[in-house]
Amino acid sequence: MRECYRILPPGGGKRLILPDGGKYLKAYSEHYAAFFDRLKNIGNPSRSLLTPVEIINQSFRMGGAHRFAWDKETLRCYLTSARFCRRCGN
Repeated sequence: MRECYRILPPGGGKRLILPDGGKYLKAYSEHYAAFFDRLKNIGNPSRSLLTPVEIINQSFRMGGAHRFAWDKETLRCYLTSARFCRRCGN
């Protein structure tokens, strides 16, 4: 994040598309089958994913394209640490 901030021109922006860890974990803890049913082929797996945990792992990893699952609090702290915003208190 710091490198992104460093190379952006003044007033520039960055678009982030991230797996929302909180959303998946909430759906899992609430046994929200409909949420997972529509994600059985997320990321074009070699076979349909069978369980919520398989779907969560696929969503969080995407064949190596993702390395971290985020939630709003964690993202805000990382962005604040990189000086993108100053609201988190760092």
